[in-house]
Amino acid sequence: SKSAEIIKPILRGRDIGRCYYKWADLWIIVIPSGWTNKNKGKEKPEVFFKNCFPAIYDYLKGIGDKVKNGEIKAKGKGLYKRDDQGNYWWELRDCDYYPEFNNEKIIYSDIGKRLSFVYEPSGKFLNNTGYFINNGNKYLLAFLNSLALNFYYGQISSQLGNAALRAFTIYIEQLPIPNIPETEQKPFIILVDKILSLKKSDLQADTNALEAEIDRMVYKLYDLREEEIAIVEESIKR
Repeated sequence: SKSAEIIKPILRGRDIGRCYYKWADLWIIVIPSGWTNKNKGKEKPEVFFKNCFPAIYDYLKGIGDKVKNGEIKAKGKGLYKRDDQGNYWWELRDCDYYPEFNNEKIIYSDIGKRLSFVYEPSGKFLNNTGYFINNGNKYLLAFLNSLALNFYYGQISSQLGNAALRAFTIYIEQLPIPNIPETEQKPFIILVDKILSLKKSDLQADTNALEAEIDRMVYKLYDLREEEIAIVEESIKR
């Protein structure tokens, strides 16, 4: 049962949709770089780790030993000699933002036919096909999922032909989010909460009407003309 302290649910980019995610029952063992030296006292590092988390230790040693003995064909350097480790083979590499995974955030996939963002309340980790913004602002979420910003992103970013968008930070940071008073943000937040609630109950729930209402509100804030709106909406149909 002690192993539960360091086993966390993890999402991949393919698990993330627009205003929903579908967890695939996958987990990551989270032992940050520096954890062993910070906590071990006078014990030898590997002995300390084994005593703290014997089940995790046995599991990892089983995998590592099999790779070492050639029983499993593995790419790269295997568990013990990999480059992306911390001070020891059982630790993850250095990362300044491990604690942020335990906070509310907006997460998104690295690739898709259109940008797809969703609110995540806390505790879900991501692999290298998913990214996150370290706040849970649902007004921001409304804009990030809007047709207008999806169209704009397509004009400024690198793409995979006409098939998909790549969600890179250097372009996400350029998205223009109107800075309006909190009282004026509330209508957006109410609609986002409705969508999130429906998707949580049923991933296939039809939220098109609610999303279209958000799009109309976004068009208004950007002061788009009817002909400009038509261009934006036509781009999604291609």
